[in-house]
Amino acid sequence: MGRNKELPLQIEETYRQLLSTAIDAAGTQEAVAELAGVDQTTISKLLSGSSRPSYTTLQRLANALPGLPPPFVAVRDAAHARWCALGSQLAAHRPEEFRSLLQLTESAAAGVRYSPTVEQVDRLKSVIASPMPRKLARGRSGKRPA
Repeated sequence: MGRNKELPLQIEETYRQLLSTAIDAAGTQEAVAELAGVDQTTISKLLSGSSRPSYTTLQRLANALPGLPPPFVAVRDAAHARWCALGSQLAAHRPEEFRSLLQLTESAAAGVRYSPTVEQVDRLKSVIASPMPRKLARGRSGKRPA
C-alpha cells in the first residue's frame, strides 16, 4: 500500500473512540483495513495513539464504516471557524447546553421557529407586570422594608 506522503493530523480523542467503536462493530481490524484500502498496522497505530493518521486514511475509514461521521468539516469563513471552535468547546465542557443549542440550531436550519407556550408567555407577562413579588420585597425578618 506504500507510505503516505501527507502531513500527519491531530485528531480528537473522542473521534478516536468513535473510530474504535465502529471498527469493533464491523468485525476485525483486518476486515476494516481491507474494506477501507488501508494497512491493518495503520489502524492499530491509529487506535493506540502511537501515530497520527493522514486525512486520506481517516476519510477512507469514514467511508468504509457506516455511521462514522466524516473526520473533518469544511469551513466557509472566519465566522464559521469560530462557530465550530465554540461548538467544540461547549461540547467538551458543557455538554447539556451544547445538546440544547444543537437542537435549537437544527430546528432553525429546518425552518422551524421556536414559539413559547401560552403558559410560558402568561408567566412572563405576570413577572413583567409585577415589579417585585411580595416574598422578595420582605426582609429577612419577614417585615416589609421601610
